[in-house]
Amino acid sequence: AAAEPAAAQWGPFRFRVSSLAFLSAVEYRLGAWDDAIAHGELGASIGEDADQTWMLTWLHAVATAPLAGRGDWEAAEAHAAAAVRYARIVGDEAGIADGALATAQIAAARGDHGAVVEALEPVRRMPEREGIDEPGARWPWREHLADALVGLGRLDEAQAVLEPFEEVAHARRRRSSIANALRVRGNLEAARRSPDAAEAAFVDGLEHAQAVSIPFDRARLHAAYGRLLRRAGRRRAAVAQLTEAKARFAQLGAQPYLQACEHELAVCGIATSGRHDRGPARLTPQEISIARLVAKGLSNREVATEAVVSVNTVEYHLKNIFAKLGVSSRHQLAAQLDAT
Repeated sequence: AAAEPAAAQWGPFRFRVSSLAFLSAVEYRLGAWDDAIAHGELGASIGEDADQTWMLTWLHAVATAPLAGRGDWEAAEAHAAAAVRYARIVGDEAGIADGALATAQIAAARGDHGAVVEALEPVRRMPEREGIDEPGARWPWREHLADALVGLGRLDEAQAVLEPFEEVAHARRRRSSIANALRVRGNLEAARRSPDAAEAAFVDGLEHAQAVSIPFDRARLHAAYGRLLRRAGRRRAAVAQLTEAKARFAQLGAQPYLQACEHELAVCGIATSGRHDRGPARLTPQEISIARLVAKGLSNREVATEAVVSVNTVEYHLKNIFAKLGVSSRHQLAAQLDAT
């Protein structure tokens, strides 16, 4: 019933597509990344099929986040590039911020601090950012930018970017935003060689993160705290934090972050398997459904009819399925599924 006013205002189609994007964004925050990817890609695909240009920057940006977190670079970059392209067509500030953040999230997952700063420069230059600076909204650009500036050693700039984020996060009493602000604050204090202040920030951040369901953000806090402890020579405490981070990253399938965490553990003398899923377990529920239909011998049009999606959607998912499984034909796809 609560959805009826929005449906009446936007129309049933626009409401459906927007609902998919909102659902994907929430699932990403809650750690349900398979579902986030499935709903994000479905929303973007439906928006493309219907030529909803005004929505496509947002839809593609939403689809980018969990793919970047997983290290699915090809799919993430395709969505981010589409978000930037449509932002240029529409030209509004919200769209520009969406496209910039999508690009920055990929760079952040790769640990490319310079690329994060470059991607977010259009947002930083905006004369007014009404709503875009709101913590907990869809544009956590200050968090990403401040963290990247810390990584580049530009600490005064990082402080200037971070402070407004901290102030508004605390004023709104949003625990998730406060937790993320404290993680960046901890990294900044560590870079300033103030380990006590850094540790206090990480401990406080974890307290806030534990009060809400934000598994990815919590994992990043554990990882950052573990790095600080390892560099301070507190090996046992570092291993405890890094092991917690590793388990959470592994559960999410956050491969770039998991690999960085395993590197820190290796420096601590803890051996890791170094093996990560690349088979059908990496597929989203939507991809698994389509893969099984293709493996049965159905054509793309028949799969589209069975799955109640467009042929373009089937082709889009099939491209991602082939890339994830490392196959190049429908026969190879069927063989991989039969082997599992």
